[in-house]
Amino acid sequence: MNAYSKLLTLMAKQGYNKAIDIQLGTVKSPLPDLSVRLDGVEFTLGGSDLVLTGVSAADGYLQTNDRIIIACLDESQMFVVLDKAVIL
Repeated sequence: MNAYSKLLTLMAKQGYNKAIDIQLGTVKSPLPDLSVRLDGVEFTLGGSDLVLTGVSAADGYLQTNDRIIIACLDESQMFVVLDKAVIL
C-alpha cells in the first residue's frame, strides 16, 4: 500500500477530524532551505515547521513557485508537505 492509500485509509477510519486540514501552498525557496507559504497566510513556513514525505524530500523535486498540497495538523502545529499540486 503506497503512502497516499495509507493516508486515505487513515482518514476514512478516523472520519471527520477538524484537527487535520488539507491546504494549498507555494514553494518560496527549494531544499535545502525549503520555505513555503500557505494560501491566505501572511507568513512563511520553513525548517522545523515542515515535515516532508519521501517524494517531496527528493533532491530537486520541489522548485520555487511550485504549488504544493499540505496537511496541517492543528494540535501539533505540524505541516506535512504531501506532494506537488497540478492544477489544470
